[in-house]
Amino acid sequence: MSSEFASLWYFHLPNFILAALMYTLLGRALLGLMVQPESTNYIWRAFCRLTDPVVAIVAFVTPKAAAKGSMSTARPFAGSTACPRTKAPACCAR
Repeated sequence: MSSEFASLWYFHLPNFILAALMYTLLGRALLGLMVQPESTNYIWRAFCRLTDPVVAIVAFVTPKAAAKGSMSTARPFAGSTACPRTKAPACCAR
């Protein structure tokens, strides 16, 4: 079993990294429904710091018309303030 992993490391390593990133983004989305964007909660800040680069890349690639509509519906209970650095919804006070 170990030799199989070692021989296919070029598949398993990116797969593991992308899965961890996906679950972190999912955690941020779910936590964002319960926590205010300016919250000082350390778990919320950690999710934001880990996922801000990905959110910025997706915001850059996504057309601006689609990004505004989808971002406003993603956070129904929180304020709709935007982060000045990434133009994405603010996730935490820095």
